[in-house]
Amino acid sequence: MLPQAGLNALVVPVAPRIDEHSIFGCPLSKAVDCSASSRRKQWASCASSAACAGFVVAMAQGTAHASRARRHSLTASTTRRWRVRRNKRSGGGAAHTARTADEPSNTQAAVEEPQPLWQQVAAFVVPTYALVVTNLILTALDKGFIGRVSSLQLAALGPATTIFDSSSYLLTFLNTATLTLLGSAQESQRNALRSHAAIFGALSGLGLGILLYATARPAVILFGANDAMLPHSVRYLQIRAVGSMVDRVGSISTQFWLAEKNGLTPLLATLIAAVVNAGGDYLLCEKYGVAGAAFATVAASVVSASFLIWRLRQRGLWPNPLEWPV
Repeated sequence: MLPQAGLNALVVPVAPRIDEHSIFGCPLSKAVDCSASSRRKQWASCASSAACAGFVVAMAQGTAHASRARRHSLTASTTRRWRVRRNKRSGGGAAHTARTADEPSNTQAAVEEPQPLWQQVAAFVVPTYALVVTNLILTALDKGFIGRVSSLQLAALGPATTIFDSSSYLLTFLNTATLTLLGSAQESQRNALRSHAAIFGALSGLGLGILLYATARPAVILFGANDAMLPHSVRYLQIRAVGSMVDRVGSISTQFWLAEKNGLTPLLATLIAAVVNAGGDYLLCEKYGVAGAAFATVAASVVSASFLIWRLRQRGLWPNPLEWPV
């Protein structure tokens, strides 16, 4: 902005002189002789000078106002950039930057940086690893509690658990096929795929259970059970065979979760099954021996599968309606 003295310098020199000796450039002594045309020229000169002075003043004030607005805009922009950098350094990538009165209302929040790929892989693989050893965990709990009751019954568990766990692996192709097809299917096809997988899993588990129940005696003899071990081995294998269908349905339900890149829910189901199995073994093994251990394991499988299906229904991932293969 121009100083007041400068403005006065612009205005004062161009104004016509008015004092006690003259008016509009005419001496008072000769004011009567000044013609009208002379007065009109003086008035025009005065008006032109005033207009020039007003234009200069307006230009000076406009320049000063634009300069203040530019400084204000630069200050606000610098403040916003500084706050975004500060939020990123302090780990607040997902937090919104604070708004002040001099900031525009559409200030953008700092964007959270994506999680590294190795962390995403680890978060999915680590929980999923426990699913591979689910049956082994349940079997190990049975052996641990039976070993406190009888060494003979503990030996009888060897052939029976080997047969059941090995036969279950024969049906793992259903898990692989379910996970692969769901991972590449369109949304409109997923209900049918889930329906078919659940039906095939239940039917295959039922067929395996019937086969194991019917062939329990020759199977455990083939795997090394002697006469003293035979009744305990047969009893354990037949009870576990009754729950074979539940095992398969629970395993297929796990693939539904893995197709959604969720390994924590199946891991939680495995932990629940382990707790239920341990509690059942503690209550039943001392009184019922291997039969109590088998019942506890089947009950743990039922609870685990029920939990998975319940959570799938909550998320809308369980097939509804159930579509039969045609």
